[in-house]
Amino acid sequence: MTPEDIEELFKRTDGMTAVVQQQQQQQNDGDSDGDDDEEPGLSTDETTYRIARLKDVLLEVQAAWDSGSEDLDSIAEKLGDGSRRSLWRLPIGESGLLDFFLGILPTPDLRPRLRTHALRLIGNSCADTDENRARVVEGGHINSIIDLLQHDNLLPYVVTVLYNVLVDYEPVQLQASEAGLSHRLIDLLDGPRLDKSRPLIGLICKILALLITQEPEARTGSPATPRVLLSIATDRQHAVEAEDFSALTSVALAYLTHETFQTSNLPSVPLLLDAFSMAHTTFDPSDIEDDDDDPEAAAQLKQVRSAFVPVLADISALPGFIPAPARGADQSQLLEHPVLKTLQGWLRGPPEHATLQSAACLALGNVARSDATCEALVGGAAVHEPLIELLARCTGGSGSAPVTMAPPNPQLTHAVISFLKNLAIPAGNKPALGPLLEPGLLPKLWSTWGDTQPQSQFAAVSLGRLLLVGCPPNVGRLCRVLSGDAAGDAAGEPGRSKTSLHVLLGLFARSDVEPTKTEVARAAANVCRTLHSAAPVESVLSSEWEEAPATADHTTYDATTTTTTTTTEETRRANLYAAHSPALPTALSLLLTQARFPVLRSEAWFVLALISRRSVSGARLACAVLDPVGACRALVEAITGRQDVSDGDDLLVAASSAGDGGGTTVEDVLSNSVGGAPAATQQQGQVGGVSLGMEGLGLGDLQPRQVDPVARAGMARIDRENALCLVAELLRDGAGAEVDQGRKAIYERLLVTGGELVLNSRGEGASA
Repeated sequence: MTPEDIEELFKRTDGMTAVVQQQQQQQNDGDSDGDDDEEPGLSTDETTYRIARLKDVLLEVQAAWDSGSEDLDSIAEKLGDGSRRSLWRLPIGESGLLDFFLGILPTPDLRPRLRTHALRLIGNSCADTDENRARVVEGGHINSIIDLLQHDNLLPYVVTVLYNVLVDYEPVQLQASEAGLSHRLIDLLDGPRLDKSRPLIGLICKILALLITQEPEARTGSPATPRVLLSIATDRQHAVEAEDFSALTSVALAYLTHETFQTSNLPSVPLLLDAFSMAHTTFDPSDIEDDDDDPEAAAQLKQVRSAFVPVLADISALPGFIPAPARGADQSQLLEHPVLKTLQGWLRGPPEHATLQSAACLALGNVARSDATCEALVGGAAVHEPLIELLARCTGGSGSAPVTMAPPNPQLTHAVISFLKNLAIPAGNKPALGPLLEPGLLPKLWSTWGDTQPQSQFAAVSLGRLLLVGCPPNVGRLCRVLSGDAAGDAAGEPGRSKTSLHVLLGLFARSDVEPTKTEVARAAANVCRTLHSAAPVESVLSSEWEEAPATADHTTYDATTTTTTTTTEETRRANLYAAHSPALPTALSLLLTQARFPVLRSEAWFVLALISRRSVSGARLACAVLDPVGACRALVEAITGRQDVSDGDDLLVAASSAGDGGGTTVEDVLSNSVGGAPAATQQQGQVGGVSLGMEGLGLGDLQPRQVDPVARAGMARIDRENALCLVAELLRDGAGAEVDQGRKAIYERLLVTGGELVLNSRGEGASA
């Protein structure tokens, strides 16, 4: 057959008409699925006929090959043209023509024209035809196709063939990955041949995207793949169009989802950040939708933007992302690091770059995993300053610079707060972060304004609690009496709050989210602890708290008693507690009644014992905390060790017996505590025959002690001792006046029962 005969053969339409008519009839009868894109098929007879005729062509081809005739070049051209017709592809494979041209492809010194048309035939025949792709795999021909990438003049054909063979066919993708195709493609793009390859970037990226889906590629693929692709994408001298930018970056990110590529590409992080920035500053999906004929281009850019975030999160968590300084070591390596400077620049960007700012918070939050790093970021890099401005922008609050109010951005708000939580852990950072407690910032998120962002609101409460731990100046900020405008700003409503602590406790009252309520209670406990710790109260609470609150519904916490001298400290504490009651004791009670976190309950016993010690105002607050039945039941359980006290039980009876079922009487305990002498005749200050003093029980050395969360074994013992310290203080004259007779009887019984248990425990320890 001549080339002209072959050309005419491919024009044949016999065997198709009946099929098309049959499909049309099915559509008219309603039997078709209505898929207008379905290709017409061939009848069995027509398929057999075409295969037979192509076998005749194969004989001509083999004869021309054997004789070395250049007629083969023309025949190959006509076959390449014909293979573009989809209904001829399967017969080309079945006839043996595809196998023949695959077989001659690696022949040295093959005529360029023949090789070109052979590639055309192979690529066209494999398009959408898995049977022909299988022939490539079974014959092991993928290597010979890959080897042709070395020829610049063949690049457009070879790359197209590779894509047609690989797309939608995993067996050949796996084979190509194992053959090192990604190495060969990256070599094209990472050297002098890049200019020749630029028109093929889109197809090359599609091939690489197929390869990375295969398991071996993560192990054997070219480590340089992300670096090379990102270099091209960010090259300003040879700027790429949006479509190629999306293709390059999406494939680079696909490779960077694997840890092996993340680790090997740490030196290329600046390129990653540059590409991330360009995706948001150079290219705009809305512009692409307006200007580009391809509707998928804008969608692809949006997908790329989203894909950057998890990759950056993973890479920034690696130890080498930004080297962390050791405590006391030179911080310059961190502070001068280009990645840190880039991320700092993002934080200071305009409102329209909110995604970059969220990403910077995420990445730097992963870096801030040690006290030394956090201290360097705050003390050396002053990274908290733009963070405070960002939070002010999110809340419309009061930063140091004029605020450009942007639409609410929960993602950015949460990212900023999460990063700040890491920075707030070291004690040295807390004062610098104190401005976050200003009314328009964290308190605004605690207010009703923040109720629409529950995740950010919870994070804001958690951050506020961290800022209070061991930092009297920040406690002072929270308790500062606000002006009218500031009070309204903090509460989200005019004139609702006197302090930011009111706002925080208001969230406790209206929230039904247990983690949020628990965090508020922990923050409140930190306030109380600070007010009864080493720092002078005058340095925490201003002189405004020397005046009693005027609001009628506040509980009175009088600092004066017949046995207690009035002090400025007591006055200020008492007035603060009165101004925040009953909300404050209600919040603290939660720490006792919750059973999910024993360590929080232990912390509460310590704080209550601490604030009640030698402080009437603190003891009265503790008394109010224990007022709910559930809180008193927790006290009984802590001292007696019983775990079977239920709602209907008589707490007085429960307080009289220990968890081990011991039946020792009150008189026995008192006798044992003073060396066998009847306690009723030797102790003073008794009520109903029971000593109210720890000294009377031989426990005068007991002091409030904080539980080590790690040392769980001793937690119950320390809880008992702290609870005993608390009970003893509640029974003193000053606080005892606030305790009703029913509760007083319970506390007296607990003092005796708990004293027995502590003495027995000490005796067992001594004998051991």
